[in-house]
Amino acid sequence: MGDFLELIDGYFEYGMTSGEWRGDELVTDILNEGKITEIGDSLEDVVFSFIASGKSVLREELVVPFARESWKTFALKLERQSDMIRGVLIEMTSAGGNNLEERHHIQKMAALGELTTGVVHDLRNQLACIGGSAELIKILCSDNGQIMKYTNGISRTLDNSNSLIEQLLDFSHKESDSKQIFNLANILDDVTSLFGRTSNRYIEIVTSLDKQEHRIVGNPSLISSAILNLCTNARDAMDGSHGKIEVSLARETVTEIPNDLLKQENCAGKYSILRVKDTGCGMTADIKKEIFKPFFTTKEKGSGTGMGMPQVLETISYHGGSMTIKSEIGVGTEFALYLPAS
Repeated sequence: MGDFLELIDGYFEYGMTSGEWRGDELVTDILNEGKITEIGDSLEDVVFSFIASGKSVLREELVVPFARESWKTFALKLERQSDMIRGVLIEMTSAGGNNLEERHHIQKMAALGELTTGVVHDLRNQLACIGGSAELIKILCSDNGQIMKYTNGISRTLDNSNSLIEQLLDFSHKESDSKQIFNLANILDDVTSLFGRTSNRYIEIVTSLDKQEHRIVGNPSLISSAILNLCTNARDAMDGSHGKIEVSLARETVTEIPNDLLKQENCAGKYSILRVKDTGCGMTADIKKEIFKPFFTTKEKGSGTGMGMPQVLETISYHGGSMTIKSEIGVGTEFALYLPAS
């Protein structure tokens, strides 16, 4: 299966009480380099500013001018866990050493996030007006079955639109920290129903849910996006030909999760396990190691952003879950998402 920690280039911990740093060779090199970003911050400065901010999560781009090598660009993620700050670094520099295109892409994605937030708030206000009008029509025409049928359709469409707005806001990282208890089975049913209506008619979609209630704590919009990303990739893996996508959900008690991409410690417990399996082209070992890196894509230019799978992995990490992948060339691929049961 291979070691999927290869997608993480650097890892470190900083004890807020002890003041001690623990990290791998890359982090040690960066700490020794001193100034690391275009504005002159060191890694210590970034971590200390994060601590002072009171935030629980930080994502930032770092540009490191190594003395013996060319500049390298890293995506940094920091998480506050009790009195410990944990960080990971993923190199985003292209193989040729020219990171200009990737950096421009990052800047465009950040700008898109800001633009998305403003647009969706305006859209939400307009949808509220439409919804209010629909409710008035229901009151005035409650005895007209045909009109009630159409206004109920408007209300359902508004609900779907508001759900989409929440997903856009989550994408822009403005409201992604909100957690609630929800039934994963309901989310899966909604997503697969929508996906089935928009998918190639030559692709069979089979859904299997056990009879248990799948209550988890988290963000339903993020989970919806993750499921949709996996289903979309499964569809694209079949390249428009005949095939099958199997989506299943089961509640299981596990003692360990072999080949967990997130390498979660103390993973024993009860999980809702969501599996997405396809009969597509499958992936080589090399591609499996790359798919979670930001902007990596095997699709044609303009057909994919390379952000879908990193978003899935980030979502599962955010929910304290685990993730595994099995793939064989010419046979297909199966992703398993382990989400802690509530």
